[in-house]
Amino acid sequence: MIYALILILGILSFNRTEEWQTEMSLWSSAVNRGYEMARSHLYLGLAHKDQGDLAAADSSFARAATDRSMAARAINNRGSIAYLREDYSEARRRYLEALEIWPDYPDALSGLATVRYQEARQRRDLSMMDEVIAGYRYVLTIDPHHQATIDNLNLALEAVGHK
Repeated sequence: MIYALILILGILSFNRTEEWQTEMSLWSSAVNRGYEMARSHLYLGLAHKDQGDLAAADSSFARAATDRSMAARAINNRGSIAYLREDYSEARRRYLEALEIWPDYPDALSGLATVRYQEARQRRDLSMMDEVIAGYRYVLTIDPHHQATIDNLNLALEAVGHK
Protein backbone atom coordinates (compact mmCIF):
# COMPACT_ATOMS: atom_id res chain seq x y z
CA MET A 1 0.00 0.00 0.00
CA ILE A 2 2.74 2.45 0.94
CA TYR A 3 4.65 1.61 -2.25
CA ALA A 4 1.58 2.38 -4.36
CA LEU A 5 1.22 5.74 -2.61
CA ILE A 6 4.90 6.54 -3.17
CA LEU A 7 4.57 5.56 -6.84
CA ILE A 8 1.50 7.77 -7.32
CA LEU A 9 3.15 10.72 -5.58
CA GLY A 10 6.26 10.20 -7.70
CA ILE A 11 4.23 10.28 -10.92
CA LEU A 12 2.36 13.40 -9.80
CA SER A 13 5.63 15.06 -8.88
CA PHE A 14 7.14 14.19 -12.26
CA ASN A 15 4.10 15.62 -14.07
CA ARG A 16 4.26 18.83 -12.04
CA THR A 17 8.00 19.16 -12.72
CA GLU A 18 7.36 18.94 -16.47
CA GLU A 19 4.71 21.66 -16.20
CA TRP A 20 7.15 23.97 -14.45
CA GLN A 21 10.01 23.58 -16.94
CA THR A 22 9.18 26.74 -18.91
CA GLU A 23 7.21 29.91 -18.31
CA MET A 24 4.91 28.91 -21.18
CA SER A 25 4.12 25.46 -19.77
CA LEU A 26 3.68 26.80 -16.24
CA TRP A 27 1.24 29.58 -17.11
CA SER A 28 -0.56 27.58 -19.81
CA SER A 29 -1.16 24.89 -17.22
CA ALA A 30 -2.48 27.42 -14.71
CA VAL A 31 -4.91 28.85 -17.26
CA ASN A 32 -5.94 25.41 -18.59
CA ARG A 33 -6.63 24.09 -15.10
CA GLY A 34 -9.29 26.72 -14.75
CA TYR A 35 -7.38 29.18 -12.63
CA GLU A 36 -9.06 32.30 -13.94
CA MET A 37 -6.77 34.60 -12.01
CA ALA A 38 -5.66 37.62 -13.96
CA ARG A 39 -2.08 36.99 -12.88
CA SER A 40 -2.03 33.68 -14.78
CA HIS A 41 -3.23 35.41 -17.94
CA LEU A 42 -0.75 38.26 -17.48
CA TYR A 43 2.22 35.93 -17.15
CA LEU A 44 0.99 33.70 -19.97
CA GLY A 45 0.88 36.84 -22.11
CA LEU A 46 4.49 37.63 -21.17
CA ALA A 47 5.52 34.08 -22.11
CA HIS A 48 3.78 34.44 -25.50
CA LYS A 49 5.46 37.82 -26.00
CA ASP A 50 8.87 36.33 -25.21
CA GLN A 51 8.24 33.68 -27.86
CA GLY A 52 7.20 36.31 -30.40
CA ASP A 53 3.52 35.34 -30.54
CA LEU A 54 2.16 38.87 -30.28
CA ALA A 55 -1.45 37.96 -31.10
CA ALA A 56 -1.62 35.36 -28.33
CA ALA A 57 0.15 37.73 -25.95
CA ASP A 58 -2.33 40.51 -26.68
CA SER A 59 -5.24 38.12 -26.13
CA SER A 60 -3.85 37.04 -22.74
CA PHE A 61 -3.23 40.65 -21.71
CA ALA A 62 -6.80 41.57 -22.73
CA ARG A 63 -8.09 38.80 -20.47
CA ALA A 64 -5.89 39.95 -17.58
CA ALA A 65 -7.07 43.55 -18.03
CA THR A 66 -10.58 42.58 -16.96
CA ASP A 67 -9.33 42.29 -13.37
CA ARG A 68 -8.85 45.69 -11.76
CA SER A 69 -5.82 44.48 -9.78
CA MET A 70 -3.90 43.65 -12.96
CA ALA A 71 -5.50 46.14 -15.35
CA ALA A 72 -2.74 48.78 -15.48
CA ARG A 73 -0.01 46.19 -16.06
CA ALA A 74 -2.06 44.28 -18.62
CA ILE A 75 -3.08 47.40 -20.54
CA ASN A 76 0.51 48.65 -20.47
CA ASN A 77 1.62 45.33 -21.95
CA ARG A 78 -1.00 45.69 -24.67
CA GLY A 79 0.67 49.04 -25.37
CA SER A 80 4.03 47.33 -25.67
CA ILE A 81 2.53 44.85 -28.16
CA ALA A 82 1.20 47.76 -30.23
CA TYR A 83 4.63 49.38 -30.00
CA LEU A 84 6.34 46.22 -31.27
CA ARG A 85 3.89 46.21 -34.18
CA GLU A 86 4.92 49.84 -34.79
CA ASP A 87 1.35 51.00 -34.21
CA TYR A 88 2.43 54.02 -32.20
CA SER A 89 -1.00 55.64 -31.97
CA GLU A 90 -2.45 52.46 -30.45
CA ALA A 91 0.56 52.14 -28.13
CA ARG A 92 0.05 55.74 -26.96
CA ARG A 93 -3.64 55.07 -26.38
CA ARG A 94 -2.89 51.98 -24.29
CA TYR A 95 -0.17 53.70 -22.24
CA LEU A 96 -2.53 56.60 -21.49
CA GLU A 97 -5.26 54.13 -20.53
CA ALA A 98 -2.87 52.43 -18.09
CA LEU A 99 -1.96 55.83 -16.65
CA GLU A 100 -5.63 56.59 -15.98
CA ILE A 101 -5.59 53.63 -13.57
CA TRP A 102 -2.09 54.17 -12.15
CA PRO A 103 -0.98 57.77 -12.84
CA ASP A 104 2.68 57.29 -11.86
CA TYR A 105 3.20 53.87 -13.44
CA PRO A 106 6.86 53.99 -14.54
CA ASP A 107 6.50 51.42 -17.34
CA ALA A 108 3.59 53.29 -18.95
CA LEU A 109 5.28 56.68 -18.57
CA SER A 110 8.46 55.30 -20.09
CA GLY A 111 6.48 53.65 -22.90
CA LEU A 112 4.79 56.96 -23.66
CA ALA A 113 8.15 58.74 -23.86
CA THR A 114 9.49 55.97 -26.09
CA VAL A 115 6.56 56.37 -28.49
CA ARG A 116 7.37 60.08 -28.67
CA TYR A 117 11.04 59.22 -29.25
CA GLN A 118 10.11 57.02 -32.23
CA GLU A 119 7.88 59.74 -33.64
CA ALA A 120 10.73 62.27 -33.34
CA ARG A 121 13.08 59.87 -35.15
CA GLN A 122 10.55 59.18 -37.91
CA ARG A 123 9.96 62.88 -38.46
CA ARG A 124 13.66 63.66 -38.06
CA ASP A 125 12.58 66.37 -35.62
CA LEU A 126 15.14 66.78 -32.86
CA SER A 127 13.08 69.58 -31.30
CA MET A 128 10.70 66.88 -30.01
CA MET A 129 13.54 65.33 -28.03
CA ASP A 130 13.24 67.88 -25.21
CA GLU A 131 9.81 66.45 -24.40
CA VAL A 132 11.15 62.90 -24.67
CA ILE A 133 14.10 63.62 -22.36
CA ALA A 134 11.81 65.36 -19.85
CA GLY A 135 9.52 62.32 -19.91
CA TYR A 136 12.36 59.91 -19.22
CA ARG A 137 13.74 62.14 -16.46
CA TYR A 138 10.32 62.25 -14.83
CA VAL A 139 10.16 58.45 -14.79
CA LEU A 140 13.53 58.39 -13.05
CA THR A 141 12.19 60.65 -10.27
CA ILE A 142 9.64 57.90 -9.57
CA ASP A 143 11.94 54.92 -10.10
CA PRO A 144 15.63 55.90 -10.28
CA HIS A 145 16.62 52.32 -11.18
CA HIS A 146 14.20 51.83 -14.10
CA GLN A 147 16.78 50.34 -16.47
CA ALA A 148 14.81 50.62 -19.71
CA THR A 149 14.28 54.31 -19.02
CA ILE A 150 17.95 54.85 -18.21
CA ASP A 151 18.94 53.17 -21.48
CA ASN A 152 16.37 55.10 -23.51
CA LEU A 153 17.31 58.40 -21.88
CA ASN A 154 20.92 57.81 -22.91
CA LEU A 155 19.80 57.15 -26.49
CA ALA A 156 17.71 60.33 -26.53
CA LEU A 157 20.57 62.38 -25.10
CA GLU A 158 22.94 60.92 -27.67
CA ALA A 159 20.48 61.81 -30.45
CA VAL A 160 20.67 65.49 -29.49
CA GLY A 161 24.45 65.44 -29.14
CA HIS A 162 24.90 64.90 -25.39
CA LYS A 163 27.17 62.04 -24.43
